[in-house]
Formats: sequence, C-alpha cells, structure tokens
Amino acid sequence: MRSLPALALTAALLIPSTAVAGRHLLGVSLGRTQTEQAAAASLDASATAGLWWRIEATRWLTVELALGKVSTQDDATRVRSFDVTGRVAVARLRHDTLVPQVLITLGGDSTSGYSEYVHRELGFGLDYQISDRFVVGGDFRFGDRSLTAQTAYATDTPGPILAREAYALDEGAYRAGRLYLGMRL
Repeated sequence: MRSLPALALTAALLIPSTAVAGRHLLGVSLGRTQTEQAAAASLDASATAGLWWRIEATRWLTVELALGKVSTQDDATRVRSFDVTGRVAVARLRHDTLVPQVLITLGGDSTSGYSEYVHRELGFGLDYQISDRFVVGGDFRFGDRSLTAQTAYATDTPGPILAREAYALDEGAYRAGRLYLGMRL
C-alpha cells in the first residue's frame, strides 16, 4: 500500500496537466470506410462522420476520443462507433505546422442496438496547423473488426422466425480514411 502514493505521485509528475489552455482540440470529421468483403464484391465504400476531442498529453503524444457514425450506401441503417486513439508524432516540420503521426486505435461499434463489435486500427495521419487555433488534416487506417454480441429480434409474424438486421458490419479487415477540422480550446 505504501507504493500506491509513490506511483500516483510519479504518474502526476510524468503526465502534464490537461487543464492547461491550448492542450485540447475539438473537431469534426468526414470520411469513407470499406471492408475487404465489400471491396471484393465491388460494393461502394460507406460514408463516415464524427466528432472528436484530443488531449495533448505531451508534445509528441495525443489521446483522441471520437464518436462517429457509418452510413450505408442507401442510408437505411447507421452504425455508431466509439474510438480511443493514441497519436504519436513522428516529426514536427515547418515550425510545428506540419505533423505526421502514427495512430493506434481501439474502439467499439453497434448497429441499431442489435450487434456489438470491437475493432482495432493502425494508421497514419497528417496534421496541418492553420493558425494557433485551427488544425486540418487527414488520416488513413487499416483495421480489423470482430463481432462480440448479437441479439436477434422477432418480427410481428407468429412463429419462431427471427428477422435479420437491415445492415450488419462485415467482420474482418477494413480500411478507412477521413478528413478533419479541429479548433484548439
């Protein structure tokens, strides 16, 4: 028990305060995602949209929390997603205005409340500081998705027939790209 306060003190000294002005970014993103199965079947990529919040832990490490949605081609069903991403700056170019990054993401997806998935992503991104307040950028990610829970639901017809969801995510590999705009708080 004696080492717990020492560990907390060490963590407090190593991790900068997130209350410092300018260490937070809030933004929006638009993009596309496509599973390998959809690409093999010549299906179009799905549209994505999201809101994100970044906390600059250090000059080189940023943690991002994101809420998003994936819309199918016919926009009939939406998938909700939540991501936690670690962004590690590879370099700081042109007086810190251009920042290439490596991304590592862990997240979850749900479709209309009936299927739950977990996904892992690895990717790269590029931030461009427009001014002291604004950043624009883009990233590209390779991911893998696994089904963790699925609930079947009954139709209005009598009998043991179970309806299928209008849209379900494909398990397995996928790729995603997005463009984003953020504002420093």
